[in-house]
Amino acid sequence: MNISIITLGCKVNQAESAAIEGEFRNLGFSIVGLSESPDYCIINTCTVTAKSDYQSRQLIRRAAKTGAKVIVTGCYAQLKPDELKGIAGVYRIVPNINKLSIVNMLVHNTSTSTLCFSNRSRPMVKVQDG
Repeated sequence: MNISIITLGCKVNQAESAAIEGEFRNLGFSIVGLSESPDYCIINTCTVTAKSDYQSRQLIRRAAKTGAKVIVTGCYAQLKPDELKGIAGVYRIVPNINKLSIVNMLVHNTSTSTLCFSNRSRPMVKVQDG
């Protein structure tokens, strides 16, 4: 299965997306770009400014045009889920608290996830979460 992961915003989002990517890679999934026909596209959104809201909506629409099932998470998804429900192609909206369970949702696994990282040589540490 091909998965595309797109991240907007802060280092926390980047770190969480890297952990999600690492889990998918660990399970044998292929991480691809939007142009490579992903089966699922996970968009980790931001809502700091009106521009970031716009960029989030724009990426969601672009991902939906590829035919991928679009999973939206992040701060924009947390704060404005009703707006997301109106966008065609949104498969699932995942609150921030469940963000790291996206892998388990897709593989229908009920076990707890282990911390994995993407193919980066230095993983990010989420200092903001304490």
